Amino acid sequence: MSRYLLLLSLFATSLSLITTSLAQDNCPTLQLHSNCTNRTNVKEFDKAYDNSPTKLTTSPTVVTLTANAKLVAISDAPEPKVSINFDIWQSWNDVRLAFHEASSLGCNKSSIRKDVIYPPLSIWVPSMLTGFYNIGDQQILIGSNGDVFRQVLAGIDAPLRKLGNNKFNTNVLFSPKELEDDVVYQWSPKPVTVSDNKIRGCGIVGVPTTCPTSEETEGGDDIRKSCIRVMIDISCDY
Repeated sequence: MSRYLLLLSLFATSLSLITTSLAQDNCPTLQLHSNCTNRTNVKEFDKAYDNSPTKLTTSPTVVTLTANAKLVAISDAPEPKVSINFDIWQSWNDVRLAFHEASSLGCNKSSIRKDVIYPPLSIWVPSMLTGFYNIGDQQILIGSNGDVFRQVLAGIDAPLRKLGNNKFNTNVLFSPKELEDDVVYQWSPKPVTVSDNKIRGCGIVGVPTTCPTSEETEGGDDIRKSCIRVMIDISCDY
């Protein structure tokens, strides 16, 4: 019996080592100096993080969104349209980016800014800004557990539909490139806010919605993508 227990113990130890090794190979973590700068091989790191976290997990990556909409311009000639700037916050988890340094080394931050990591690293970020312009990252924070927080600014011009006297509306679509079995987009509990500024006496209200879509492939199979939408209602004083 003791020999059986010994063999069982050796097997369990070996399995644990193999599992740990596989986890380290498949999900490398961001290692940091005491001053929270990167010390990994940059080329290997960048190559590992070009794809979404889903490539190394068994479930889709969930990206949660919050947006603030600001009216920039509104025109009625030659066709009614509106220009809106969006301040967008995206959050998701990428366990590969988790960093675990002992606080005794001085790196006891709960999060770090991506732009202070040196050498600079290229990491996966969500798509879903097709059709927007002046897209620019404001900040990317990486949490010690791999939570990523990204703030991005983007502008868009959208056609207006007249509903009646002094009232218009339009839909703004955030159309991702990823399929739902890879990345799923969802609104946060407090998804959309709007700035209270007015242009030509017009103000906006934003209503968040979702609109799951499917596309048919050449083989006849349906592929599903998330569709995130903001319905903009515009009221004017004139």
